[in-house]
Amino acid sequence: MKLYLSSYRIPNLDAFINFVGKKPSDIKMGLILNSKDYKPVEERDLKAKELLKYFRNLGFEVEELDLRDYLNDNSSLLKKFSGYDLLWFNGGNTFRLAWTLSEVQGENLLRQALEKGVIYCGDSAGAIVAGPTLRYYEKTDDPSKTEKIIENGLGFINFCVLPHWNSEEYGEALKEIKAKLEDDGYKTLSLTDNEFILIENGKIINPQNV
Repeated sequence: MKLYLSSYRIPNLDAFINFVGKKPSDIKMGLILNSKDYKPVEERDLKAKELLKYFRNLGFEVEELDLRDYLNDNSSLLKKFSGYDLLWFNGGNTFRLAWTLSEVQGENLLRQALEKGVIYCGDSAGAIVAGPTLRYYEKTDDPSKTEKIIENGLGFINFCVLPHWNSEEYGEALKEIKAKLEDDGYKTLSLTDNEFILIENGKIINPQNV
């Protein structure tokens, strides 16, 4: 299983391309924006257009994959996941993303897709939700923006990611989250907006970056 996790998008394109193992024009990406579902439709649509343009400008073939289309029937979702080289889970509200994933049984389906070679990519909320727990992240994300609070992460990694480390907006709150998580026995890893981690078969393979 391979995962690419960052605080904000792709700060080092060469490292990303090398990790994926394909030239940009051969990379097919599914962009998952369900962390933004709480926003007004017009605002969410603008963010979708911005991100689609961002990734296409990098040379990728990318389309939005809206998990809400599978809330009533997820029977074709594994096939959809498996049709991409990578799935990008964007930043936004972590609790909203976790709830939507739980509603489509995303953890099980994603795990199967990753075992087939699909790469999990996520920044900010997309990186947080890959970990073991969402406990204490209400200090940075509003849990009222979702239908139901899900405390468990996907469990694809055994540590909790703290994105936007040292940022003016989230810095102090993240220090509190880090302390509480570590008091509970969780490992943590902090990422500034210029940092990322590459994970293969459970091991971080770019330790010099963090």
